[in-house]
Parts: sequence; structure tokens; C-alpha cells
Amino acid sequence: MTSGTGAYMDTSKQLLEQYPDAIAIVGMAGRFSGAADIAAFWDLLRTGSEARREYRRDELIANGADPAVVDDPAYVRAGMPLDGPECFDAGFFGVSDKQAHWMDPQIRVFLEVCWHAMEDAGYDVSRLGTRRVGVFAGSNPGAYLWRHLIDRMQGHNLAQWLEILTYNDKDYLTTWVSYKLGLRGPSMNIQTACSTSLVAVATACQNLLGYQCDMALAGAAALSLPDGQGYLHQPDTILSPDGHCRPFDADGAGTIMGNGVAAVVLKRLEDAIADNDRIDALILGAAVNNDAQRKMDFMAPGVEGQVEVIRLAHRLADVTPDSIDYVETHGTGTRLGDPIEWRALRLAFGEGRERERRCAVGAVKSNLGHLNTAAGVAGLIKTVLALRHEMLPATLHYRRPNPQLELENSPFFVNDVLRPWPRGPRVRRAGVSAFGFGGTNAHLVIQEGPDPGPQTAPAGGAGLFVLSARDAAGLERYRAAVGDWLGKAGRSAQLADLCFTAARGRKVFSHRLAVVARNVEELAAGLSGASGGRATVEGGKTAWIFSGQGGQYDGMARTLYLHESAFREAFDACVAALPAGAELPLAEWLSGRLPMGGALQSAATLQPLLFAVQYGLAASWRRAGSRPDVLLGHSLGEYVAACLAGVMTLPVAMAMVCARGRLLDSLPAGGGMLAARLSREAAQAWLDRGFGLDIAADNGPEQVVLSGGLSEIARLADALTAAGVQSVRLPVTHAFHSALLDPVLDRFEAELSGFAFRAPTLPLLSNLDGTVMREAPDARYWREHLRRCVAFRAMTGRLAEMGVTRALEIGPRPLLSGLVGPVLPQGCLAALTEGPDAHVAWLGQVGLAFTEGYLADVCGVCDTGRRTGFPGYPFARTRFGLTMAVAAGQGGTPPAEDVADSPQDSGDPLFDLVAGYWRDALGQARLSRSSDFFMLGGNSLAAIQIRAAILRDLDIDLPMADMMKMRTLGDVIDAIAAVLEAESESEVTS
Repeated sequence: MTSGTGAYMDTSKQLLEQYPDAIAIVGMAGRFSGAADIAAFWDLLRTGSEARREYRRDELIANGADPAVVDDPAYVRAGMPLDGPECFDAGFFGVSDKQAHWMDPQIRVFLEVCWHAMEDAGYDVSRLGTRRVGVFAGSNPGAYLWRHLIDRMQGHNLAQWLEILTYNDKDYLTTWVSYKLGLRGPSMNIQTACSTSLVAVATACQNLLGYQCDMALAGAAALSLPDGQGYLHQPDTILSPDGHCRPFDADGAGTIMGNGVAAVVLKRLEDAIADNDRIDALILGAAVNNDAQRKMDFMAPGVEGQVEVIRLAHRLADVTPDSIDYVETHGTGTRLGDPIEWRALRLAFGEGRERERRCAVGAVKSNLGHLNTAAGVAGLIKTVLALRHEMLPATLHYRRPNPQLELENSPFFVNDVLRPWPRGPRVRRAGVSAFGFGGTNAHLVIQEGPDPGPQTAPAGGAGLFVLSARDAAGLERYRAAVGDWLGKAGRSAQLADLCFTAARGRKVFSHRLAVVARNVEELAAGLSGASGGRATVEGGKTAWIFSGQGGQYDGMARTLYLHESAFREAFDACVAALPAGAELPLAEWLSGRLPMGGALQSAATLQPLLFAVQYGLAASWRRAGSRPDVLLGHSLGEYVAACLAGVMTLPVAMAMVCARGRLLDSLPAGGGMLAARLSREAAQAWLDRGFGLDIAADNGPEQVVLSGGLSEIARLADALTAAGVQSVRLPVTHAFHSALLDPVLDRFEAELSGFAFRAPTLPLLSNLDGTVMREAPDARYWREHLRRCVAFRAMTGRLAEMGVTRALEIGPRPLLSGLVGPVLPQGCLAALTEGPDAHVAWLGQVGLAFTEGYLADVCGVCDTGRRTGFPGYPFARTRFGLTMAVAAGQGGTPPAEDVADSPQDSGDPLFDLVAGYWRDALGQARLSRSSDFFMLGGNSLAAIQIRAAILRDLDIDLPMADMMKMRTLGDVIDAIAAVLEAESESEVTS
């Protein structure tokens, strides 16, 4: 932990002591008119932009407006449209095409926004563990249902009626989110008109403080459908005559309806601190009340109710009005509403009270229009963004104060320019109001979150950043979006936080990419050229293969030792396990405190060093998430494999390799080894011609290693060259597995005779014959292991028989991957590649293992940092909507242009008949016998409709319980065919 992080934790703990009931805002997401996400929303606010759009006459008519109405002088040809409200990634949420066409766009977009909100908070909904996440939200009236689907509910098809209802009614907004995201906390629809979303936030706070849930999503969906139309202005209503909202301005005469869907993620402050969340702001108090009869009529706002709710929020927050710098008002810009709200603010804050400085007020409706149910959460997110960016956005269209406000005698001023709002000695606080038709009022008191302070870089100065998506196109969109986001000027993201969140806070899909970077600039550059792939590994076992001697080089694994804790701890454990008298400075060689080069020239130093490096690499990969199902090693590598399989303890293993190296060094110099492209049989034929060498390793069909005296090695190499056979001398210290080792074999066996060995606890293949080791080896085994040929080809041949589909070669650089990869379906991956920075190289291999599917995730190597926000999953923008012809009931499926290719007759009448039932119920045109009912979005209501059609047309009554067990179309066809066959046989016998 750096000093900056420590200061952050200290500040957070002080906040918790001061505000034990505070609620932390840890994530936000939204789609608004003119802003597709939160970053774009801040840009709109920062630049003082308005989401309003002027429509042409032909556009309005094309969007369904009556030409006579459009030509009325009172018709306002303007709106606040949301980009692509008809677009939805149905496949992502497991929604069938038919369901997507029938589902209210407000539910669709809210699903996507809630997913993004959880991502912004840094949480993968599939890895929430025991956390209970509640959902609290509401929506605008279901105009989609009444405009497009109401005729379908007039018949007697109760199952269809229920299906349409659950896809559209307000009651199911939050439960769809809970179901599709897998959230187990309370799921409550809140409907209080314009205050809905802020009441939802307040209700979420109460549920968190009551421990009904551990996290909460709160917000609203507010789409004005049909989209792309203006409105007919009527004097003295809430809509403005020109389509501009002018809060608190003398010319304010109403608002304009906007579009927006938004949600925030909330946690108890103590939990947010404990979970190392990014805390955007704190909710210190949340109050809700109703005007009752203290106003002129049902729809009018009331001063007393607003005063009361603001004062109650202050008391709950235990703050004084003097400490509040800013109020995000309801601010409708209406002639009735603004003066009442201003009067209420003055009374709540205290008229004539002395303040150090006046309190700013603002209203996001000047940017977005009136979002109805989502108005409050839009104002809340605006205020949190202002705290985060330390700037107060301007309230637009404010030129002259409404004279009814008596602004100059109040403690307030309208914030009409972008104004700095920096952190300082004075804690920054704000109020947020929302007041609904019918008199339900809500007010929040929020406060800046703890200063995040300076961040630590990833361990070793490098980090592994990963992305994944459901398909290649989605991954490319994701890569581009994050790369563009990182490349924007002024981006203050921290690499450690980005890597941590990408690994732990985003769901893992099949198409993946990984980038290793030392800083954010490197990450942006790396993403610009990154390409991903599909992780194809499904099932199968993993083998760990330890390469042994031959892969060593000066400086190997140096930065891995310095920066990878699991490697260092395992390596240091090997050092601590050295036998008495073996004073080998392994750590000094690896860390660079002592030159390593000399240690590579002696078996007595190299073999313990190589063992410790491979043992450390195994620990690193275990931390990364890899787990071996089978272990094997080549020569010295089998010592590491056997130790990890539980054959001997680490101290025994270190004593063995030290004895091995010491005895080898006692042999006379002059031994060498030669790798040749020959089969074992062909190599033996060469040796039979009079070459005094041994076959040391049978590595593959055309790959052997020969061992013996240097003169014989040279003579054979020349002969092979003359015969056109490729060969290469190996960089080894001795002629391993040859007769030159015979003088030390007895001594080696004697030294090992006092050691205890056990049977392997994991499948371990033996160098001697490639079989699985069943019994505990003894000293004689290790003697033979030192002398006899390494049966590596037999070992690799055994892997497929054992169900192994992939392998990880663990060594300082790849030696065996080219031999093992071709015999396994998913190949062999090197644990480390040679390079100047071993830590970066290792992270690169971990990233490759992730992208190819060797690893389910990379959480193990991305464990430092805080959750942070960056662009969310790039949902597919598939259009779903119902034409008026379909809405009127002319046809049973969505329009042809919105679904797959038209179905073709199969030639099987029963298949075509039953497939037709499925198409009507599921909206899927392309079907086969293997089509899965549940994967296509099927549910009990769809099953009821299919069952009813079968009963109607075939007079076959399939029990509902049986229907729900028939996953595929083929299952249903076979069940019907069995009934028809039984009926036919009955008729024949009768």
C-alpha cells in the first residue's frame, strides 16, 4: 500500500466514524437525450449544450405526426430525442426476437443501463458471491403497450395476454433486471410520477441501512414514445411555447419533455470502504414526504411539503443549510413551479441567515428537458459528476431572474456559467430535489467522496488489461471504445485500477484480447493494434510440463523475481529448503545482486537454480488460475513435477538436485549432447555404425538427443551433416543420460537412500517408460532416471489417452512446446518466453493463456487497485419494433425486415407443423430439430401456447410438466410422433 492509498483509507475511516449511516454512490450509468453514456453526459453539461433538436416537417410526418397538427402555428417542432431507443442486444440478455419486439423499449434500455451501472461500479454480476443486490426503479407510462400491442390483448389467448403484460407493464421493470442480471435482493417498482427515481434512491438507501440488501441499483426509465415528434403548445400548461426550458428565468414559461434512462449503484459506506470501491459521493440524508392537502389542487406543487422534506433531509444528514454549496433543483421553468420551489428553498435554508457565501442552484432540465420519472436521478448524476470533476455546470437560458423569486434578497444564486468547485478545506455538499405530480417530494443531501489521492502503479510497473465480448464484432467495438476513451486528453485513469476492474469487474466472454502495458499511454497504444481471438478450450485436462535443463540464460526470470510475489515466495522457499552446507546465493543471482553467468556453467549451481525457477513459475501460474491435471517433466524437470505431485517434500527435492549437480560436477570434463532430426530407431542405427554415444532422450517421431564424449559428438555431427540430417549441439554442462555418468550412479543412489518418498497425489508420468507412476519411487528409481533415456515421446503419447487437451510448458523459455503442441487438440503454451523483462513476458503469456481459454480469468494476477469506471460492454445495436400492421394483429410474427430469413418447408409435415407453433410462440424463423427452447427465450407462457396449438390441431394433450422437460424441437416432435404412432397401432389392433 502506498502512502497515497493509506491516506485514502484513513480519510475513508474518518468519514465512516463521522457518518456511520452514509450511503456510498459507487457506480452510475445512463443514456440521455444527446448523450449515449455518462462521459458524453458530462461533456454535454461541461460545454453548456442542450439536447434539443429541431425537426423538419417531413420528419415529423414520417414519425407519425398528423400533418394538420404539424402545420398548426402552436405546434412546437422540437424534441429531446434519445438515440436509438428501438435498439437492443437481445442475444446478450437471452431474449428471443419475439420477446424483444414485444418488450417495452423502456425495459430493454433499462436492462442495458443497469448492466453498465454495475460495470461502472466494478462488479461482474456473475461473480457477486453472497452479495444481495436490490433493484428500485420506475418508468414512464407504457405507451408502447397501448400504441402497439393492446389489440393482441383483446382476444381469449390468456397465455399471450400474460406474456405481453409481463413484457410491458411497469410492475415488471425491476423484476426483469433482477431476473436477467441474477440479482437476489429486493426488486421494487416505485411510481411517484416526476419524483420516481429520487424516491427509488431514497428507498434503496433505507433497504441498505435495514440490511435488506448489500448493494442497490436505483433509477428509472423515461422514454416518451413515439419518439421524434414535437407537441402542440397550450397556454398555461407545463410545456414551453418554444421547446426551451428556462429555469428561474423571467421568460420561463414551461419545460419540454426529454428522454433518459439512468441508474446509480449504492452501498453502505462501511462496505464500500471494505471492498475498496471507488466512492463518487456520499448520500448523508434521503427524505420523502407528500404535500397532502397543503396546496391548491392535486397537481400543483406545495410550499410546505417541499420545505418539510428538505429540512427532514438536513436533519437526517445531520448538516446545517450553511454547509451546502449547491442545490440541484426540480427546476421545471414553469410560472407556477419555480416561484413555489424558490420560496420553499428560502424557508428551508432560512431567510436572512448569514452565510459565508451564497448557495448555487441549477437545473438539468435546461439541458435535457423534463425526464419525468427519471428527472431526479438525472439531477443526482449531474451533481455527482460535478463533484467528481470539481466544476459546476451552467444552467442554460438564464438571462434575467424571474421577478417572483426575489433573488437578490435570498441566500441563493442561479449558476449560469461553468464554475470551479474544487476540493478544499470546506467539505463540498449539495442537495438534490425532485417533486412529483400528486405531491410526493424527495430530497437528498450528498457530499463529496474521499479524495482518491495518488495511486500506486501495478506490481513491477506493468499491468495486464483484458477485454472480452460475445462475438468478434463486439470485441472490436469494445477495443475501439476503450482505446478512444483512453486517448482523450485529460484522462486521469490509473493503470492498476483499470487492470483490476477489467479482470474482476467485467464478465468474461468467449472472444478475448489482452494487452500488457507499463502506463495508460502504453495501454492506449497497445489497444490500437490489439487483436483478439475466440477461447476455444472447453473441457479437457491440462498438463504441466517442466522442461529441465537447456532453457537457462543469463538474467532469466530476474524481473519476475523482483515483481511477482508468488514467484518470489516460492523461489525463496526453495532457498530456505537448501540442505545444510549448500550455501548457494540463488536469490542474489536471480535478483541481479550477484552476476548469474558463472552459475550457469556448473551443474552444482545451475540445477538448484533451474529447479527453483521452475518451482517459482509453477507458483505464479497457480496464482494466475491454472491447475494441473497431469504432471510430467523432462529429466531435471521431473524433480519439480514430482515435488508438486507430493512425491517428496521441498527440502528433499532441493537436497536431491544439489546432490545431482555436485556429483555431475565431479565427473571429468568432455561430455556433450546433440539433438538430431532422427527417429529413435534411425538414431540407434547410426550408433550401431560405431559411434560411442547413448540415446539420452526420445523426444518425438523425428527428434532424439544423443549424449557422450565431445569427440564422438563432433564426429557424429559431421556424419549427419554429410548425410543431410539436421543436428545441433546443446548448451549443457555434461553428457546427461549417458555412460559417462556411470561413475557417480552408486554414490547418487546411496545419498538418496535415506530420503522418504511417497506415491504421487496427482497423475505423474515417468521419464523411464512414459507410464503413470503408481507407487512411491525409491533411490533406485532416481538412479535409473539419471542414467536411462528420457522416454518423452511415450509420455506425450500418453497425454491424449488421459484426456489431456492442452499443456503448459514451465521453464525459463520454451523448449518442448513444439514437440507437445502438435499432439494435443489445444496445443502447448510456454509459461515464459525469453526477453529483457521477464515480468512483462510472463504477463504476456498469462494474457495469451486467457485469450486462448487456458485460463477462465486473470483475477489472480490483477489483485491490486481499486474499482474504476471505463466504457461498458458494447451492446449490439439491433433494431426491434412493431409496425402498425403487426400491432393491429395482421400477422402473428414481427415484421419480416426485423427477423431472420423466412422459414422454408422442410418436407416433413410434422416438423413444419410443430416448427410453426414454435415460430409463433418464440418469434424464431430458423429452426432445426436441435433448436433449444430455453436458449431461444422460451418460458412457461410460450410452452402453454405451443401446448394449446398441439391440442387444437392434433388433439394431443401433452402434460405441461412434460412440455417443460422437452428442451429441443426434436424432443417435442418425437413426443408427438410417439403418441400418433401409439394411436395408429391401437386402431390397427382394434
